[in-house]
Amino acid sequence: MYPTVARLRASGCLFFITILLVGLLFGPIMIAGAIPGGFAVQASTASHPDSYLNGTVTKEVLYGKSIWAYVVEDTEKSLADFEVAGNLTIALDKIKFSDAFLNQSVVGDVSNDNATSTVFQALIDADEISYIIGETHNSSGENYVANLTDLLDFALTNDYYLVICMRIHSSDTTNPRAYVAFKLIDSGGSDHYLVIKHTEEASSVSAVDWDGDGFTDDIMVKEQASSITSYAVVQKKLSHMLGNASISVDILKATRIIYGVEGTNNVSIADNYAKAIFRYALFNPSQVKINGEVLEGTSLESNKKTVTINRAWDKVADVQIKFKNLPDSERSLQPDDLEIVYEWVFQITDKLTWSSVKLWHKSKVLGANYTKFEYEGVDKLTLLEDVKADEVITVDSSVSAGQSHILKAEIVYTDEDYDALTVGPSIFVWWEIPAAIQAAFWGVIGFLGSLLGIGTGYALKQKRKLRKVR
Repeated sequence: MYPTVARLRASGCLFFITILLVGLLFGPIMIAGAIPGGFAVQASTASHPDSYLNGTVTKEVLYGKSIWAYVVEDTEKSLADFEVAGNLTIALDKIKFSDAFLNQSVVGDVSNDNATSTVFQALIDADEISYIIGETHNSSGENYVANLTDLLDFALTNDYYLVICMRIHSSDTTNPRAYVAFKLIDSGGSDHYLVIKHTEEASSVSAVDWDGDGFTDDIMVKEQASSITSYAVVQKKLSHMLGNASISVDILKATRIIYGVEGTNNVSIADNYAKAIFRYALFNPSQVKINGEVLEGTSLESNKKTVTINRAWDKVADVQIKFKNLPDSERSLQPDDLEIVYEWVFQITDKLTWSSVKLWHKSKVLGANYTKFEYEGVDKLTLLEDVKADEVITVDSSVSAGQSHILKAEIVYTDEDYDALTVGPSIFVWWEIPAAIQAAFWGVIGFLGSLLGIGTGYALKQKRKLRKVR
């Protein structure tokens, strides 16, 4: 006999009523099971302890990559759980621009004035950054100069900025100087040489007849170096240099670049020499900035979290980064003792350069709550004597690279703090449903026990065994 419509409706109502009754009956029970102490929510501000490293790492920063990325044998890796915790220190000679020189060729014309031998070379350093080096010698007892000239065809205007990085590498001569010069063509077709000189002489800008054509229409810019053998970046707007030299022209292009080194003869030495290094020599349509700061001087301290440059670049080598390394701890529970076991593993790669790396521990409870504190297998519990909550202690003042450093701690908590730092199984996660039912059962037993005025400790202990650490 087929069921009638009336019977189907009756069956549906019965099913609905059954579900409603089950929900009303077991809903509070499941909620009770999810609450640590039954139906009473305990207030707690407890949190887990922190262990972390801080110090300075020196590494290259790659364009378009995280500041923590690095490359080992053509494989890209990254430092995990690291954050910037202070200023970046950037050596400005360590910038690898995509086009560092308007012309990096060293096959141009080499000229000497009282120099006995001169060599210019284009080389690549250990950081894979190109540079030009020039060396010249003198034995005649006179002042001497040598330079390398290469051709250009670079369009620019008075609004362009000149950016140069150079230094004296070494010398046994008196007052060695390095310079970069450009032959500029104005709108009337006349030429003007712009010379930027790295020197111990006082800084100045003046109009000179540098090319010997009888016209005082060239610009000599002397930049006094705090240390002649230290790199210095000079960045100046072309219009400002022209104005300071009282030369009023409109520049259209650069047609030559000249790298030069010169010295004043040291008569006490038979064979004088001077050697100069050039890192970059370029014009840019706008002021070149790194992390929003003007690119000039020897180095830059930046409070930014990364490196940005408003000109095409590939990388910056040897950036010093103050860091904090805060890895997650492995945690396990000992519910019978209301204890949580922690283990931190720290490892810094030996492929990078580290300095002043220390391991710290920040307790969130009194030191007396610790039953174990062990570092690299050695008991360090005495470090926590008289330690207050939120106090930070030094565990290791000189953490070495290339090996694992393991810190273990076991902490006893109050009922409220333990329950705040753990969580019960969820009825909404299918593989936790059996445990959630058990937790609900022990929650109801504890609740009924409290109503009847009998002990609830056993039920709560059984229920805690089903919890997991947050």
